Amino acid sequence: MDNNIGKFIKIQREKNNISQTKLAELLFVDRTLISKWENDKLTPGIKEIIDMAKIFNISVEEFLSKTEYTKDNKEEIENNFNDYLIKQDNRLKSLKKNVLTLSIISVAFLLVFFIYYFYQTFNKTRVYIVSGMSTKYEFHNGIFILTRGKSYLKIGNIDSNIERVKIFYEIDNNEKIIYEGDPNDIKIDLTGYDSSVNLHNINKIINDIKMIIYTKDGKSELVKLVFKEDFANKYLVYSDKAENMEYDNKNNSLNIPDKIRNNFECNEINCKKKENDFKLTYDITSKVLYLDNDNYLISFNTSNKVFSYTDFSNNSFTVVNNNYDLNNFNSEKAKNIYNQYMNLILKYIG
Repeated sequence: MDNNIGKFIKIQREKNNISQTKLAELLFVDRTLISKWENDKLTPGIKEIIDMAKIFNISVEEFLSKTEYTKDNKEEIENNFNDYLIKQDNRLKSLKKNVLTLSIISVAFLLVFFIYYFYQTFNKTRVYIVSGMSTKYEFHNGIFILTRGKSYLKIGNIDSNIERVKIFYEIDNNEKIIYEGDPNDIKIDLTGYDSSVNLHNINKIINDIKMIIYTKDGKSELVKLVFKEDFANKYLVYSDKAENMEYDNKNNSLNIPDKIRNNFECNEINCKKKENDFKLTYDITSKVLYLDNDNYLISFNTSNKVFSYTDFSNNSFTVVNNNYDLNNFNSEKAKNIYNQYMNLILKYIG
């Protein structure tokens, strides 16, 4: 609205013998507001303009033109009023455009933020059940929690005869020790600062993590740790706790092959059986079948068909990732061991 409308308000107020206080009462506003209008510090809104036009007994057109009708200026006043309406319409359109633009930018920003947040968090938190077995010791209640910021590996159920342990893996033919020391209350941050472990290579590394246990009598044994994913935040909607428990129990039962269920003694953790000089153990969570005798500890992962063994004569661990391919062995010894023990394995999981 043009300036100097305050002067016109003052002229009309005085012409009608209305004080600022009285006009403020008629408009239901503070008296100081009238003063600010008349000094062009503030501009009245369209509602106050319409109300003042009635009070001053003039038309809105005259008010906005800041002049009263005469026989010569009627067309000018009407043109001024039309110009005012056009300006107001343009301002409204501009305001709507700005609001629409701001809304689109806000929605786009939120969309980008949620996509980025989804990318950073989806399937980035995982929980693994950790188990392992040697000639004398079994581990079934370990847990590995992996997040984008930190990850923790905890080995539970440590025998009192174990004095210390070393947990390590190999990468690029180099041994990476991730823990060495007291076996009690082991907590390891695998993905902390300056660590070689991250979300991109964790699947490869956890398949090669081993643990050497050192007993109080000076002996040592090598244990292959088996990681079985138990949870990952890869669902948009989760069912309630009761349904999850029922689902987990059903799946846990399905983890047991029929021949093992029918021929082994099973509990919630594993299934066991003795056959000749072998002790057979099937870990239900990790789906790994172990064969244990005085010479070797054989393990066969029924999920990925990986055959591995620990040679007690030199305390070495060997992985044979053959998928039943007799031509895919890393040594002749590995092939012979595979041929020697695989028939017994296939007897129960074939």
